Amino acid sequence: MISPRVVLIDDRFFLYYCTVTYDTFTPGTQPRWIKNIGLAVSPDGVNFEKVGPEPVVMIPEGHSAGVPNLILHDGRWHMLFARGPSDRREGVSVFLTVSDDPCRFDREAEKVFGPEDPEAWDGNSIVTPAFCYDPESEWYYMLYGGCSRHWDYPAFYGLGRSRDLRHWERHPANPCIERGGPDDWDGGAIWITEFTKIDSRYYAWYEGRSAGQDRSVEYSPGATKQIGLLTLDGDPWEIAVSESDARTR
Repeated sequence: MISPRVVLIDDRFFLYYCTVTYDTFTPGTQPRWIKNIGLAVSPDGVNFEKVGPEPVVMIPEGHSAGVPNLILHDGRWHMLFARGPSDRREGVSVFLTVSDDPCRFDREAEKVFGPEDPEAWDGNSIVTPAFCYDPESEWYYMLYGGCSRHWDYPAFYGLGRSRDLRHWERHPANPCIERGGPDDWDGGAIWITEFTKIDSRYYAWYEGRSAGQDRSVEYSPGATKQIGLLTLDGDPWEIAVSESDARTR
């Protein structure tokens, strides 16, 4: 189980998570992962019970889904998540499904954000989206990993915004965040897992992977992972990001 997200609903803790299995595996290569979204609920945040044996989000056969993000918008539960075909014949995109019941999303999801230009830095996959709502501007912001040729190994992150969680626009200065240098602890890839605003400052916690043997290779052996933090003061959309100062620390 990976990518946990906890939401407090009616004094209960709803823990959404990604399940991970695989159907084929050859030693020395990556397995073909199969990922789905599950849910466990707790009255105290310590003792959790799964809501059932099946995934809580409907995923087409042959696809994998993960990184669940639950948002209450216009009185309905909106589930945003990443999804792509398990055989990697095409990249990952961001999907949305809506329900009146936070325990079950039976409606087929729609793609709301994905690669546009195949030659761009995010031309193959859009992975690990993290969302933050700013009540002052009434914008939803999204930080998303972009891959130009890998399936899920982002070297850069971009910023998007939306009023309704369905229609998104990219920041014109994207990408606005990049991985560390070849010898840095986060020089292989980065995955932002939590994005929030506290007072006037934005915080983004991320998983950083070192380069391993070759940082141009997805999940190159010999790497380590650690947790980092990015901070930003002010409106992220209004802050200009130049190519020479793209990395935010």
